[in-house]
Amino acid sequence: QDRPIKEITIRVTASRVSARQAVHESQSTVRDNADIKRFINTTAGDTKSLTKGQKGVAEDSAGQQHIRGEHTDITYVVDNVPLPDTLSGRQGSVVVPSTIDSLEMLTGGFAPEFGGQTAAVLNITTLPGAKKPSNVFTFQAGSYGTLNSDLTAIGPIGSKASYVLDFGETSTNNALEPQQPDNQTAHNSGSSKSYFAKLKYALSSVDNLTLTASNNPDALQIGNRTGLPSSFAGIGQGYGFLGLRNADGTEAITN
Repeated sequence: QDRPIKEITIRVTASRVSARQAVHESQSTVRDNADIKRFINTTAGDTKSLTKGQKGVAEDSAGQQHIRGEHTDITYVVDNVPLPDTLSGRQGSVVVPSTIDSLEMLTGGFAPEFGGQTAAVLNITTLPGAKKPSNVFTFQAGSYGTLNSDLTAIGPIGSKASYVLDFGETSTNNALEPQQPDNQTAHNSGSSKSYFAKLKYALSSVDNLTLTASNNPDALQIGNRTGLPSSFAGIGQGYGFLGLRNADGTEAITN
């Protein structure tokens, strides 16, 4: 005879899980737009100064900034969009200092969405649009034909769109350190330009469509002179292989 089958019921209950709490990084430094403008010459477009002087950042003899002993292991996140790793260490190619609204440098306990770089994460938020047009123009000039200029314009486009535009340029006729103690402007010019545009359109009260574009072309000449002036001929002007000859090709006579 078949045995009767008894129905077995398993009931599982659980309390409702609360909303996920935001992950706070173990170490981070935040610099807002006012702080950046106070300590960084944004007109010159010096992107290396964005991290200069911060905890865990060391500067080498060439002015490069090394975070936690690393060189290029940095993840850049611009307006919540992680940039490809191929841009690591090339901050000047993707970021215009005068358009940064806030900069957060994360140096420990990275959340998963920030990737796996070992040095730091630069979480950058660019300037938002504005309900009223605002234009800021700065200009600096110095010797050797040095010019620094920057124009930042923000404003609305109708009732749902806005724009952020920035155009900057730094140029000089003495880009490299002179190799002799006199003016060296022949074939020694250099320039750094930046073009930034951010267009934002409100699709709804919760959805936005944003287009961000940045182009930063650089140009640099190499001076065609070397060695010391003629007053150093007696001890050597430093021309030729190993700097053993004077400008006329003769070897210096030294005791």
